[in-house]
Amino acid sequence: MAKRVKDEILSKIIEAKYYSILFDCTPDIAHQEQMTQVIRYVIQNNQNECEIIESFLKFVRVYNKTGESLTEDILDCLTKDNLRISDCRGQSFDNGSNMSGKIKGVQARIIEMNKLARFIPCSAHSLNLIGVNCAKSIPKVETFFGIVQKLFNFFSSSTQRWDILMNNLKLSLKGFDVLQQEKLSEETKFDADNLMRSLKSFSFICMLTVWEKILSAIDRINIILQKPKLTIDVAVKHLQSLLKILENFREQGINEALLDSKNKAEVLGIETEFPKVRLRKKKLLPGDIAEDEFCNISEENTFLIMIKNVIDNILIGLRQRFKSMENIAQDFSFLDPTIIYSCPMENLKRAGVDLCNKYENDLNKIEFISELESFKEHVYNIDDDLKRATFFEMLNFIYKNKLQDAYPNISVAYQIYLTMPVTSASCERSFSKLKLIKTYLRSTTEQARLNNLSILSIENKISRQINYEDIINDFAAKKARKVNF
Repeated sequence: MAKRVKDEILSKIIEAKYYSILFDCTPDIAHQEQMTQVIRYVIQNNQNECEIIESFLKFVRVYNKTGESLTEDILDCLTKDNLRISDCRGQSFDNGSNMSGKIKGVQARIIEMNKLARFIPCSAHSLNLIGVNCAKSIPKVETFFGIVQKLFNFFSSSTQRWDILMNNLKLSLKGFDVLQQEKLSEETKFDADNLMRSLKSFSFICMLTVWEKILSAIDRINIILQKPKLTIDVAVKHLQSLLKILENFREQGINEALLDSKNKAEVLGIETEFPKVRLRKKKLLPGDIAEDEFCNISEENTFLIMIKNVIDNILIGLRQRFKSMENIAQDFSFLDPTIIYSCPMENLKRAGVDLCNKYENDLNKIEFISELESFKEHVYNIDDDLKRATFFEMLNFIYKNKLQDAYPNISVAYQIYLTMPVTSASCERSFSKLKLIKTYLRSTTEQARLNNLSILSIENKISRQINYEDIINDFAAKKARKVNF
């Protein structure tokens, strides 16, 4: 049954021709390193509609996690599945140096064999790393998250304390009073008192309010980016929106967050001023005239400067880590339905020639330019709504109206673009299924059985559609004790 499901998936991938690879590793319950293989591709389904699919194929046990060894394992997986590396148009991994390294990483080694297998770091991992690196770069921010971690550890380490938290914590800062409950033992009162002193300070409340705004905005975008059928053009728009949200918060939102913090502090009976810190005044050397102006900066302004530095670091990280995605979006940007409609033909031809030079084995330059001229006039006369369509909607329109034979090069260009991944979140989802299948009681499950159970479970939609009558009959014939003469 598992072989039938896998063959069905592979036949679709081969029919689509172009694909992208998503690989990631995790240890299982038996302390064996498992690498998951997920393939992203674009097909035309039975309803003549465009469909973006990310299919799980198998888990591979790896013994060495160097870039060279993992590359060999990945190429071996593709070879066994009869998938040519020359047809790979995208690759997405996490930000580990063995996978994403520019010199000896897996992505660099694959690009040496196929320069068209363009690498896109996992967007979800990138957003998480941006926040982590930003928190570690400023000592006061790192201290704040350390307090939050201690608070979680304090309650989660005891079932009794966790019950007290769940029963008393409200959706307000008054929930901090749970640390003063009489049910806490004498051994934990000392830790509780230390936490209370940290929590009941105006600076902590300000930090909490500011980071709630920042992390909420990042988390919303992160959830959107993890959708398996998300395309690069849509992802870039969401990331640009996140940049604008953070820029606006830097200019206006920080002051609003401070006002909100002061209101919360007044309700809790906490002083609404930052604690004054005695600063060491720099001694004037002979010949010095100007005094140190830093001593004249108030604690509130110091806090504002720190938060602006935090947001600046996040903005820089966003622009750097998503540069590869923006470069790919820029290469295909002229195929955006809104741009095709409004852009002069000369500009479209120039961009089309550049794209054909990069994908010379996939696109015929002369035919592509000829198709563009007709395509610009043709499709918008059929459906005026295409002026506001996305890349996916345009390819879906081509498939529904069976225009791929009339515009083969344009169809291929859209297909290649939609084949490129945004995240490797599908790999993470397969790890969730791995933990359900290979449990403590099944820790000695062999690799072949693990893969068979996994593909039947993860690809259950295909599993339920396949007719297994011939497989059942063949199985019954092999296991029959009586032989017909």
